[in-house]
Amino acid sequence: MSPQGVLTAAGAFLSGFFKPAQYTAAGLPACNASGRGAVATITDAGGAINYRGIIGGGGSAIAVVLCDGANWIYH
Repeated sequence: MSPQGVLTAAGAFLSGFFKPAQYTAAGLPACNASGRGAVATITDAGGAINYRGIIGGGGSAIAVVLCDGANWIYH
């Protein structure tokens, strides 16, 4: 796997895919104003997995999550 892309002052432009870091829900870094916009994958998503819903662990589903500046939410 060797995704190709370009990194500029405006951001990264990928041709292909990217794989966010994987965590358990409890192992995610703190979500606060400085982490707003961070993306990760949790490997133990549980409960109702609703877009923009606050994450829950304890399950066995994989889900992409986003830090909204206060909470990790499903994305």
